[in-house]
Amino acid sequence: MNTLRRIFVGELREIIKKFLIHKKSLGFKYILEEDLLYRFSIFSLKYKIPAQTIPRQLVEDWIKIVPGESRRTQKIRFSCMNVFLRFASDNGYHITLPQKLRKNTSIYIPYIFTENEIVRFFHSCDNICPYPGSQKHIIIPVIFRLLYGCGLRISEVSKLKHRDVDLHNGVLVVREAKFGKDRLVPMSRLLIQIMQQYNMLINYSCKKNDFFFRSKNLKPISRHWIYRRFRDILRMSHISHKGKGPRAHDLRHSFCVHSLKKMVDRGIDIYCALPLLSTYIGHSSVKATQGYVRLTVDVYPELIKKISTVCSYVIPEVTLYENN
Repeated sequence: MNTLRRIFVGELREIIKKFLIHKKSLGFKYILEEDLLYRFSIFSLKYKIPAQTIPRQLVEDWIKIVPGESRRTQKIRFSCMNVFLRFASDNGYHITLPQKLRKNTSIYIPYIFTENEIVRFFHSCDNICPYPGSQKHIIIPVIFRLLYGCGLRISEVSKLKHRDVDLHNGVLVVREAKFGKDRLVPMSRLLIQIMQQYNMLINYSCKKNDFFFRSKNLKPISRHWIYRRFRDILRMSHISHKGKGPRAHDLRHSFCVHSLKKMVDRGIDIYCALPLLSTYIGHSSVKATQGYVRLTVDVYPELIKKISTVCSYVIPEVTLYENN
């Protein structure tokens, strides 16, 4: 039987649990969806919910876009809610399906941190004041160094288990990442040392299947928790958050741009650099990585002289970064 990671609350908790168990029994991972519906169950506590009914106003308020949120994030929440409502309807609940979201053709351009901003960002991470009963001042500097230092996705950091972290050889095993692929991710020497220190402080009694970054109830550190801490660090670093960014995922984008710059500075041919970067960060193809060349040239225009003109075809317009 598929187990759930969350303890749901409110009048809709049983139908939510039934829905998730059903989906997982069909082979769906439904990790993000479980987190979303857990937040939805908390959100629903503010509403009066008649028996066997999911109020229209509750649904409409839940799917409204949040200030600073990307359209893609709203779309994920909307899609999850739509599927859940149809399941609830099939199980005797009175529901009203929300109207389709308006299409948004605007393209999000990733925020690339400058080297100075990166220094300020990690200085803030390292100077978080300890709080009684909390280990966030120890966890935060390590998590964000992994996101930037290895270009990991937030979900990949959240799901790391102790058995996936080889501190002797300095290699992470990222399992069942996007596109269902596993990959090996080497760490820098400094990052290995930081991970070793964290492991000694926090994971001294850790078992192989325990999450490497976990909360007090032994559950993995959630993506939502990481997002909130990211915004806190931005404020501490005096890096303004305007509109859609910077987002925590932009640490991954910044890693890619900064890595390409270093490789070009070292004289590595762009033909070699792209496949290396693509494999390291877990893209499905080199084509998905090509947009970083355009971003790198935009941030470091002096590099254009170092990139051979015969490679100009690999500098396309920046488009699909939300999915990378």
